[in-house]
Amino acid sequence: MTKEEDPRADPNEDRYLPFQQTLVVPDSFTVLNEIQTAMWLMKFDKGAACHVWSNVACYRMWNKNSNEEFVAVDIQSNLSKTVEQIHEEYYRKTQDGLVHRERRTLYPSGKTLTLDFEFRPVDLVHKVDGRREKA
Repeated sequence: MTKEEDPRADPNEDRYLPFQQTLVVPDSFTVLNEIQTAMWLMKFDKGAACHVWSNVACYRMWNKNSNEEFVAVDIQSNLSKTVEQIHEEYYRKTQDGLVHRERRTLYPSGKTLTLDFEFRPVDLVHKVDGRREKA
């Protein structure tokens, strides 16, 4: 869906109106396993960055066997200062509703892969304990 087709979008800005629904992890994302585009949710909490969820295309891209295996990867322990600063920048840019787009090169299993990213904040509710948080 383009920005022009999205009823939440303000056509004059690269900004979206507040998210209109509550996302329950993982139930709200099941349908995204059917698409071939890699998608994942991350928390960018300072000192506690982590993956929250991935679709099938994503965990396969990273050579993992399941969402659980992908989410279990510790991305915080060996995080360089540069990557930590990038995560902080993504977090800052999305907190006021801005959609941030960027082309990035990743190296899943040492293979070079250049992707177009779109970052946007979402509110999550965890199914197990009802915790609410931003991702």
